[in-house]
Amino acid sequence: FLYQIAQLGDDDDEPRFSSNTPLDEGDTFFFSPRSLKNLVQVDEVDSLSPIMNCQIADLANEDTPQLYTLCGRGPRSTLRVLRHGLEVSEMAVSELPGNPNAVWTVKKNVDEVAYKKRCGMIANETTLQKRIIHTQKNGERQEFDAYIIVSFVNATLVLSIGETVEEVTDSGFLGTTPTLSCSQLGDDALVQIYPDGIRHIRSDKRVNEWKTPGKKNIVKCAVNQRQVVIALTGGELVYFEMDPTGQLNEYTERKEMSSDVVCMALGRVPTGEQRCRFLAVGLSDNTVRIVSLDPTDCLSPLSMQALPEPPESLCIVEMGGTEAKEETGETGSVGGLFLNIGLQNGVLLRTVLDTVTGDLSDTRTRYLGLRPVLAMSSRSWLSYTYQNRFHLTPLSYESLEYASGFASEQCPEGIVAISTNTLRILALEKLGAVFNQVSHPVQFTPRKFVIHPESNNLVLIETDHNAYTDATKMERKQQMAEEMVESVTEEQREMAAEMAAQFLNEELPESIFGAPKAGSGMWASVIRIINPISGQTLDKISLEQNEAAHSIKKYKDSIKQCFKY
Repeated sequence: FLYQIAQLGDDDDEPRFSSNTPLDEGDTFFFSPRSLKNLVQVDEVDSLSPIMNCQIADLANEDTPQLYTLCGRGPRSTLRVLRHGLEVSEMAVSELPGNPNAVWTVKKNVDEVAYKKRCGMIANETTLQKRIIHTQKNGERQEFDAYIIVSFVNATLVLSIGETVEEVTDSGFLGTTPTLSCSQLGDDALVQIYPDGIRHIRSDKRVNEWKTPGKKNIVKCAVNQRQVVIALTGGELVYFEMDPTGQLNEYTERKEMSSDVVCMALGRVPTGEQRCRFLAVGLSDNTVRIVSLDPTDCLSPLSMQALPEPPESLCIVEMGGTEAKEETGETGSVGGLFLNIGLQNGVLLRTVLDTVTGDLSDTRTRYLGLRPVLAMSSRSWLSYTYQNRFHLTPLSYESLEYASGFASEQCPEGIVAISTNTLRILALEKLGAVFNQVSHPVQFTPRKFVIHPESNNLVLIETDHNAYTDATKMERKQQMAEEMVESVTEEQREMAAEMAAQFLNEELPESIFGAPKAGSGMWASVIRIINPISGQTLDKISLEQNEAAHSIKKYKDSIKQCFKY
């Protein structure tokens, strides 16, 4: 534990005891424990020491097994459930009027002074769903999101972010159609891309609309602060770029791709630049193409990478950190522009994208799960840099279907996500952690446990030497209370009775103050059945005083399931 000194404890009324104080024969000190007054706990380092027993099993049906460990000694013992992944704090959960298919957050405007002063950004990737956290400089106002955009099969819901999250109808977004993507455009405009066109929403609520030609629809799109690229039915690419006046202009030429477009990605506009130079396009022929967006060779192909499976999603992001080299194992400084490729078989590829030529190289592979990689697969993953190192870690949370960055006054660095028909706002507090753990307290030192296969419950045996059982402890307390009353004179009998009653009713937490010592040769033991998911004790069998359980096994006979200890 780490404590902060709140006050010096120089209160003259506070009783003090010293072993140097002479006492009459038979006298001793009496005091009542109290909570901390001079110290404040500010942090705690989790420790599994000592581990008494451990088993690996997927009792929670989470696809990935959990570690079930018996830890600790005496009344401070615990059953701990360890999951591989980052701990997630659930800030809010709200039901939606249907099952959405995507969610985004957008800002209404940008602090122009801060935007020009900003020299760096921290890019945290929710595995192909970017959440960009702006670093705050001296005197710089941090930008918060203004809207949450939720897309359904045939509608779009716009929620305003403030002290509460409420639906709004005057945002300029078209609510009668699904949204393919949306973003802040320029300093104070918004853009909504939907199957039949593009809506450019100005700050004064004026709307410029671009409609798709003929019977074609927009099937895929990519957007950043200044650029929009759409793929029409049949694989035709159309490029738009914002000019200095804030007008979104279509590039004169279009690009026909050799196969159907299944995913696209644009990176952020680099500081001091007018545009992102590269567009990544995933095609149904199991390839990813890098296309130039430079005015001198706009929409011309630059490089191509063949894939083992069809791509599902793409994300271009700039990251930096250190990483071990595969050839030598030495740790070196790396960073730059990366293309993350999610495949339909649940594999994530991370490829270096050359910032000058657009070439793809140094591909790294990571299997994420059974489902196609959009951002989450069958588990949600977070790709980020922490303490100058790359991390790719699953979230210890239920399966999510779509996610985006979220920043509000109450939650400045969060994630908004959808799962079935719910909208969730999440926060991550322990970046860099490999496991997160849930502790369930037990009474005595846990020795062994077995898993009941039919119910997936755990059966624990807990045993301590120099300890009382609950029944013996109550008998001993009753005996001590009677002795307190009998040992005083008649005049003090009433006060002693009050003290004895207070002593019997006082329940000090043994995990903090410790358990009373029974003496050498005294044993206490219990058998506990516990639900590993909720931590609820379903049954507890207390053994007699001086009975000690040291081993437990399960067996089946022809009649019923039994346990023998």
